[in-house]
Amino acid sequence: MQKNTPRSTAPTVRRLQKKQNLTLPNLSTEVDEINAASLRVEHSDGLLTNLDVVEITDALEQSALEIGCELDDENQGFIDQLCLQVVQALAHDLSASETIEADDIDVQVEMILMLNQQTELAKAYLQRQTIN
Repeated sequence: MQKNTPRSTAPTVRRLQKKQNLTLPNLSTEVDEINAASLRVEHSDGLLTNLDVVEITDALEQSALEIGCELDDENQGFIDQLCLQVVQALAHDLSASETIEADDIDVQVEMILMLNQQTELAKAYLQRQTIN
């Protein structure tokens, strides 16, 4: 990822708002069958929600800003690809009736970052978790 002085987050907020209706056309047919929005997440308090890709994207963007990366089109595309990889990994071997543990999402994000040799971004992502 390219590093630079962080820019205003206003364009990012507008882009995230557009992503509320995110579809995943680049994923394999296997993953397309299980739309990311239909993946259920079980939180530590027992609450069940749908997987929100925007939350993953937002966390990665905030982590990228923390390490001084500019959120330009190239880096946004890379973050979007990382999110797609996370969703693909989560959906792999998951039937429509199964749920994902909330902690498993963070583990999967960390694994995808490490597989993509994004050590610094992974550290920032982990730091974000300890603050929340």
